[in-house]
Amino acid sequence: MEEINYIDSIPDYLINFIKQNEENIKNIIKEEKKNRGEGIIFIKSDLKQNKLDLLFFTFKESKQMLELSDDFLNSVYNEDKTTIIIHDNEYKKKFIVYL
Repeated sequence: MEEINYIDSIPDYLINFIKQNEENIKNIIKEEKKNRGEGIIFIKSDLKQNKLDLLFFTFKESKQMLELSDDFLNSVYNEDKTTIIIHDNEYKKKFIVYL
């Protein structure tokens, strides 16, 4: 998962989900950061099953659960925004979005 390819856009259904749930996502981020510390949002989506899982991982948890390296996390971290890593089963791709 450590290779980054830059693209101009992500699938519409992911954009729509983030836009429609932006306030809820921001509230999750705010509460989790307050209670657990800095981290990332991880979204796993499956369009065919109409299923989407949204999880907050601290950096330590993301290294353990998602097998991300310190170098990768440092390269995608943005102090002013929250990093959202999306694993999309429809396109078999991972996307990074900032909120």
